[in-house]
Amino acid sequence: MLLPKVTTILLLSLLIIGCSSDVDTVRKGRLQEFPEYTVSQALENRDICEDTSWTTFTDSRGRKIVRYKCEMKGIEKYNLDMANDLISRSEDKSVQNQLRSEIKKMEKEIKTNKEKFEKMKNDREALDGSGLLGKDFNEYWRQRDEIGNLNIARANQIMRERQLTKKIEQNKKLIKEEDILDKKNRKTGEYILNNYKGTGAYETIDWVVIEDGTFMVIGGSLHEMELGQSEFREIPNQDIDLALDLIYQNVPSHYFYYKEALGLF
Repeated sequence: MLLPKVTTILLLSLLIIGCSSDVDTVRKGRLQEFPEYTVSQALENRDICEDTSWTTFTDSRGRKIVRYKCEMKGIEKYNLDMANDLISRSEDKSVQNQLRSEIKKMEKEIKTNKEKFEKMKNDREALDGSGLLGKDFNEYWRQRDEIGNLNIARANQIMRERQLTKKIEQNKKLIKEEDILDKKNRKTGEYILNNYKGTGAYETIDWVVIEDGTFMVIGGSLHEMELGQSEFREIPNQDIDLALDLIYQNVPSHYFYYKEALGLF
């Protein structure tokens, strides 16, 4: 099995081999890829961690494992803020109100266009029934031109009414979709609000100390206590090199962004 890049590089040995515990060997050592910090300087001073600790145990293959643990900060607050944000968004009807306002304007335009055409038609009928054509040909046509072409006006009115009617139906559909989204957001927000207490997360990174005083990282995982659950769920980290790179850069500053950066969503 191919080991991650970091694990294939022997780490700098401590000069106090035999005088140090396995935990101290790892904590006081330096990774060749990041020689500017000791492991403890990088892993114990992360903005993302509420607390850090080190333990040792023997795995099923007889190896002595040094385990680093970072208790992630801000999980409950993040979930509480998310719940309040979802509920607040569900109560914001500005999108629906804007769509309804547009519908009202379009319906008014349709009504106005119909009234204008009816006036044109009535004016034309009145002109044709006035007998002006037989009395003053030029004045008749002047007034008729002033009224406008009924056929063109009717065609334009129908085309515009179709456009507006289509837009009105689209807006009504969007209002329904927004209402459904608001209900979903409120339901989700209330669920989170009722279950956010007790949520949490921590990260573990395992190291093995070799007999010659060198050591290597062999893996890591995230562990989450999710909403409505009573046990932590382990999420193995598939790219420990990337995790260490992020840790040594001290980014991101929040657990969920860190999890996303690792591609574990």
